[in-house]
Amino acid sequence: MTAIVVTLLASLLGSIAQTTVGFGIALFLSPVMFLLFDPEEAVLCTLTAATALSVLVLVGERGRLALDRPASLGLLIPMVPGVLLGAALLGLIDKAYLQIAVGIVVLGFVAAQERARRRPGRGGRAFGFRPAAVPSGFVAGALNASVSTGGPPVAIWLRSVGASPNQMRHTLAVVFVAMNLLTIAVVAALDSPQISGEWGRALTGAMIGVPVGYAVGGRVLDRIDRETFERFVAIAIVAIALLSAANGLSRL
Repeated sequence: MTAIVVTLLASLLGSIAQTTVGFGIALFLSPVMFLLFDPEEAVLCTLTAATALSVLVLVGERGRLALDRPASLGLLIPMVPGVLLGAALLGLIDKAYLQIAVGIVVLGFVAAQERARRRPGRGGRAFGFRPAAVPSGFVAGALNASVSTGGPPVAIWLRSVGASPNQMRHTLAVVFVAMNLLTIAVVAALDSPQISGEWGRALTGAMIGVPVGYAVGGRVLDRIDRETFERFVAIAIVAIALLSAANGLSRL
């Protein structure tokens, strides 16, 4: 029962954040899962709930999707080798070091990409494929498979090319569905996770929190302006880096 309650609350808060800024469920759910389970089981549970939320966003907003398909493809192709690398690291490196690494990498992306950031275009223009998407996609795939937090590199890149709020949210949702499904398949095949009854209860709690968080997040989104949106994105990116690093340091 404890696992259900804890993961439900984490999933609820994370779903509200992701519905609003495009990513965030892993920020709340992944640290909880890493505390409860081994890395392989933690990644699978987090990514299953995150995939369900992304599908819900795409289905619920299918009539007004602001998706940039060339940009999505440019991010997804380099994610494939990134996922393979991350899944290999998952079975080799202590999870404390993995969590510290994600904090350092994400903060580095913030520093590099923030210099090039432009304000999102008000017309929702297409931004297409760009070479800078390749390292972002690769790092996102590696982080997704190793610590289930692949969102920040993609979100940072989308900000740097001037994506509008809805372009960010919808492009991230498509990327997450494809990246998460690939990661789940690779981790299940390479790392042989041990699924238990406690894991099933934790996943149940996480899945209950997803639709409730999406509904609440939709109300928040209707009342948020562009400047506030940008502030939420920046705070979420930095928070996920610091939280991951702090959690890892506490395990050393």
